[in-house]
Amino acid sequence: MSVIDALNLKNSDNYNRLDSGSGKIGQRTIELGNSVIAVNSIGTMRVIEGSKNHGLTILGVMILFVGLMSWGASHMLAFLFFIVGGVVLYLGINQKVELCLSIGTCDGRSTAIVSKNRDFLIGLKSFIQNKIDTGSLSVANINISNSTLEGNIAIGEGASAVLQS
Repeated sequence: MSVIDALNLKNSDNYNRLDSGSGKIGQRTIELGNSVIAVNSIGTMRVIEGSKNHGLTILGVMILFVGLMSWGASHMLAFLFFIVGGVVLYLGINQKVELCLSIGTCDGRSTAIVSKNRDFLIGLKSFIQNKIDTGSLSVANINISNSTLEGNIAIGEGASAVLQS
């Protein structure tokens, strides 16, 4: 199940999905794609993790089992099944899960910034939350394609804040 399915936003007119491109966080607005969000109108923000598809893992185990069963008939065929099954199992276990920062506004619109980089999404959420809480006028550029937040910004709270430039 993808993140978008979990949010039940696929058929909504008030939904904007961003998985590439860039945006800008201004003093009072956030410009993402073709929409502009006022910082004061943000109602909710949350990082949502999709679920893994276990199809490749199950297929890899099944191929390994076929290789085990064919060991008595042909060692070369069984060895081939072991190699293919191991590669498929490895790919299934190490697949990246889609993550999303969902930004909901008071007027019912929702914007999802999709990335596979958890640190980028949590840093972006922290930066926007800091702007809301403190009224900070700091600005930043968002590069969603490269999962980077660019600007003279502090991410985190208090003494543990990390200054990025």
